[in-house]
Amino acid sequence: MILTPLQTFIMVLAVALGAGLTRFLPFVLFPENKELPKSITYLGRVLPPAILALRFFNSVKEYR
Repeated sequence: MILTPLQTFIMVLAVALGAGLTRFLPFVLFPENKELPKSITYLGRVLPPAILALRFFNSVKEYR
């Protein structure tokens, strides 16, 4: 499927807006002068090791 120039422009614009939104939104939702919700603090502490474990076990599974 070949995209028209307008479709390509709309797709690039949508990707740029999505990327910008994901980078800007946390500063709006969690201003620096307010305390973070406990759920966000918990996720920030728990998710990085969980993601690393998932990536490790997935890579080990690939070599079996």
